[in-house]
Amino acid sequence: MASIALQGYRVKGINNVMVKLYPQVLGIHKVHEHNLCNALRDFGLMLKSDCRSELLKYNYDFLKFAHTMRSSELCMIAHGYSLLELDDKKWWDEFTTVASRNSYDMDGKEMAGLLYSLSRVYTGQHPLITKLMDESTPWIQHATPSTLSLLVKVIANLKISGSYLDRINKRAIEIMDQLNMVDVIFFVTSNTEARTRDLQLYRALCMRAIDLYDDMELHHLRALAASLSIGGYKSNLFFNVLSLRLADICREKPLKDGDVISLFLAFTSQKFLTQNDLCIDVQVYKRFVKKRCGCVTKDKFEFPIPELGPVLATALQDNIHKITATGMPIVLRAIAILKIPLEKPWYDRVLQETAAHIRANVYDGLKLSNMVVVGSAPIAPHALQTIAKRHGRHDDFWDAVHDALTASPSSIEPDLVAKMVATLSNTAGDDSKRRVYKALVEISLRHCNQMTAKSIFALTRVYVANTELEALCSPAYVDAVISLLGQMSLSDIYSLIKHYPFRSFPAGDPNMSRLLCHVRAALREAGEGTPCYALLKALVDGATDRP
Repeated sequence: MASIALQGYRVKGINNVMVKLYPQVLGIHKVHEHNLCNALRDFGLMLKSDCRSELLKYNYDFLKFAHTMRSSELCMIAHGYSLLELDDKKWWDEFTTVASRNSYDMDGKEMAGLLYSLSRVYTGQHPLITKLMDESTPWIQHATPSTLSLLVKVIANLKISGSYLDRINKRAIEIMDQLNMVDVIFFVTSNTEARTRDLQLYRALCMRAIDLYDDMELHHLRALAASLSIGGYKSNLFFNVLSLRLADICREKPLKDGDVISLFLAFTSQKFLTQNDLCIDVQVYKRFVKKRCGCVTKDKFEFPIPELGPVLATALQDNIHKITATGMPIVLRAIAILKIPLEKPWYDRVLQETAAHIRANVYDGLKLSNMVVVGSAPIAPHALQTIAKRHGRHDDFWDAVHDALTASPSSIEPDLVAKMVATLSNTAGDDSKRRVYKALVEISLRHCNQMTAKSIFALTRVYVANTELEALCSPAYVDAVISLLGQMSLSDIYSLIKHYPFRSFPAGDPNMSRLLCHVRAALREAGEGTPCYALLKALVDGATDRP
């Protein structure tokens, strides 16, 4: 500290100009009541410098005179030492005892500041925190944006919700047009952590973020995208706004690997959400697009918009050497779902590196199946470019998948096996992919007795389409179908059985005979008045009476 007193320290001033300052007390004189004001001035300024850790040496010096400090000074000391992560329970307990006596003289902003600092130190409830929350409640209806932002962060730090958070959110909606971008981020992230379900609040926050479009920086954009997706909120229009802003930002600032993975996760998640649509006002969106793009075109209402793909492709190419094994499945899913226009050499590199990770047994069965069935959620087929459907051969990847499957066939859930079989049902002209498909068919027959009716339906369609007659009439598969008949309606049984090419099976096949026998039993049990009875009976009679 003595060297700092001699040489000074630097603080960033207006317009990011670095200013050199010198302490007036700290490092020169002992702190006492006569120079306390100047010592506190040193504290506040040094807290903004790169030598702020030196302040940890003076915690007990300031504590000695805490009882003489004003409320604002107590808040500054608490903020500073919480920021410096002072790990001294005795000090904090003594400090909160003094601060508790002065809380009656604090206004709403000071209470919010002290609450925020204490919530960073005490993870659970504390008497002073409880007291300040009670005393600050009447102030919430008059709170400014900065005060509200502190209070909502308190909620996130303490992991609480309830009426206190409801009051804060209500006030935020009232003064929404006064919130800045940081306030918006605090509210979105904190409410997501608190698992708030409030479409009106999130819609208002997103609309405010659109108003503050030019103030949105990359870390703001990441926080918004991640929080909305984690919270389960869907809004293709708002994510299109984020896409346009991302394109603007990337003209000046390249994305890092952490940015790439975070954005891939957030944007792809939007494709899988079916509830909690924020319903952003279409007219507001149109006005925004017209202002930013000059005209409103049809593609601006699609997700993802065309501007997103090239930005993400460039970012992936710049950072592919930094993507870890954990990130590769995320990358593959994003390429498929977000239609990222990655050129063949780069796509091949992604698959080659992924294949190396597969051979190193990095991925469990779920991750492996997700890479094969990437994009298998109910999305329009034209929006997908899965590995299985992408043009060209990718032998290295499929050989690695085949080796992993055959080495540990029981590592994948049976229903996931069915999904993989369905994904790879069309393997014409690709021997390596065909080997994987055949291996999956064998695995599916071993574990079909553990599959759901949905998976059995999917497998049946694939087996019929690919003329997998041995699989269809195998004892294991027939037993799996029979075991499900009791759980199915006649309509479902008919929908399943009608796919069977009975005339292609050998006459008198014992397994097909067993299946038809159980279907007849289901008909008798259901009775003639049951929907689909006549159709199913005619189908069974035709299969039984064939020459």
